Amino acid sequence: MPLRIKSKEEYDAGSGDFPTLEEDAYIFEIDRWEVRENQPSKYNPEGKGETVWFFNKPVAFADDPEADLLNSDGSPVHPDRTLVFFFDPTKMGTKPVVSKNRRWLYAVLDKPINEPLDLDFDDWGELYESLVGKRFVAGVLVDNGNNKIDNALIKPARQPKRRSRSSGQDLKAKAEEIFEGTPVDGDDDY
Repeated sequence: MPLRIKSKEEYDAGSGDFPTLEEDAYIFEIDRWEVRENQPSKYNPEGKGETVWFFNKPVAFADDPEADLLNSDGSPVHPDRTLVFFFDPTKMGTKPVVSKNRRWLYAVLDKPINEPLDLDFDDWGELYESLVGKRFVAGVLVDNGNNKIDNALIKPARQPKRRSRSSGQDLKAKAEEIFEGTPVDGDDDY
C-alpha cells in the first residue's frame, strides 16, 4: 500500500467518536472526573504518580453564548462531547510562569491567581466533586485532527455585566447638578 498523508480537511474532520470543534474560545462545564495512573512518557519514564482527568462539556461560545455550537463540519455538537483537562495537584507553581493547573483551578473557582487559596475540604476528592457543574472559559486548538484545550487561554466564566439604563429624567437631573442649572452652549437642553 502506498504511503498516504491526510489532507487538512481530513485532519480537521478528526479522529475518534466526534468531529472536531472549530478553534475558538468556549465556555466549558465540568461533567465528571477520574483519577488515573500516569503512563510512562518522555518526561515521566517510570510513569510515577496520578493525574486527575476532568471531562469538560462545551456549552457555548465564550464571545457569543446565544450562538448554536457547531463542529467544524457544520453539524451540531453532540451532547456527550467532552474535552479532557489533565490536572496534577502537585504542580501549582507560579514561577517562571503560572502553571496550567493553577490557572485552571483558579479560573474554575473564579479566584485571583496570585492569591493563596484556603480550601475547606478534607481531601482532594471532595474538592474535585465540588467542581462538577462549575464553568470556565478555555480556548480550543486543533492538533493533528484532534481538539485539545489551549492551556494559555483559561479564564473564569464570568457573567457579562449589564449596564442599567437611566431614564431621560435622571440624565437631565444629573446635567443640572453638574452644570448648576445653567444651559449648555446657550441651549435650553442640558
